[in-house]
Amino acid sequence: MAPSAMKTLALPTLLLAGAAQALPSLNLNFLKPRVPQPCAVKTMFPDGATYKPGDKITIEWSASGLPEGDMRLSVQAGLVTPIITGYGYNWYGQLIPIYDFKGGAVFLDPVPIEDEKLEWTVAVVANGTGDEYQYYANGMYYTHYSDTGDSSESCSTNFFHVSA
Repeated sequence: MAPSAMKTLALPTLLLAGAAQALPSLNLNFLKPRVPQPCAVKTMFPDGATYKPGDKITIEWSASGLPEGDMRLSVQAGLVTPIITGYGYNWYGQLIPIYDFKGGAVFLDPVPIEDEKLEWTVAVVANGTGDEYQYYANGMYYTHYSDTGDSSESCSTNFFHVSA
């Protein structure tokens, strides 16, 4: 083999050897599967309970294991059985129905995570009343702040209904 060819092959070999030596010191946490945490947001009402506007619901969470900051809560409502408003094609070229849940959301004021609860006065959301509409509370909190973007976690309570 010519000396110039040996020099040309030597550089990539050295680079690969250096990279192989660096591998054990890399942080390989990104290779570990993410284990979902149990939902932090809890309610004391049974699934499918019915409330009237003006009733009080307590939404609770445990601050244990959660970062400092605010819990951002919302209450959302939508039809249990959505209305098909038309049809369209998905990414795979399949014809699928387009649903309308006739829903809406109310965003509550942020609450410090260490408060561990919020009492919400039941109100009608998106004109949704009766058993055909289901409501749930959703809690969201930030887990990481950075210049390039923030990371968050969220989870929801069980469903309930609001009667007029």
